[in-house]
Amino acid sequence: MWFFDNTRALGILFWIVAIIQLAVGILILVLPLVMPDSFEEDVEYTFYLIVGLGQVVAALIYWWNADKVMKGKILGRINVLASYVAIVGVTSMIVYGCLGAAQVYVGVEVETSMMVVVGAIIVALIMLLVSFKIAKGKKGLLKKIIWVILVISFGVMLIRSVLPADDYLTLIVSIAYLIISVFMLILLFSAEVRAAMGFKVKFIEYIESGGVE
Repeated sequence: MWFFDNTRALGILFWIVAIIQLAVGILILVLPLVMPDSFEEDVEYTFYLIVGLGQVVAALIYWWNADKVMKGKILGRINVLASYVAIVGVTSMIVYGCLGAAQVYVGVEVETSMMVVVGAIIVALIMLLVSFKIAKGKKGLLKKIIWVILVISFGVMLIRSVLPADDYLTLIVSIAYLIISVFMLILLFSAEVRAAMGFKVKFIEYIESGGVE
């Protein structure tokens, strides 16, 4: 598919996701101040400040990755996949880590919140290792297992993103996750990525996908 070989088009897609993430962060920071009646009165603004800043930082990381793709610093579908898996892992750690830290700060389910923070860090480390394995690892059973896990993970993300949203913030986030999941699934099923992950593909399918034999 030509889209995945066009770094400018890919960069624009990543920018869209970054802008959506940034909008969510700004709304989390601003809405409690301008529409306090819409939020719980007994929750300190510091809670929204921590969560919002985490979302903004995550958005800036998405933007940084988009800029690298846009400028052609990340080339090849397998490298795009590896970099994006790493970005998703790091940003998830920041977003959920900040959420857990904010809950600990305000004293909401402290033990559970601490587990969320620790879990976010562990998941991020795992995804960074997976990213390295995708880009540098040898073909074999492990790569195939990683491919299956990624397909299932982004499939679940796709399903969750089309479920009815409870509020506008959730709707905006769902749109971002919808874009990410659709893009990642198409990328995962491309012949070049499947071949790089150790699956057999037809020669003509591989060449047409942009791969090099």
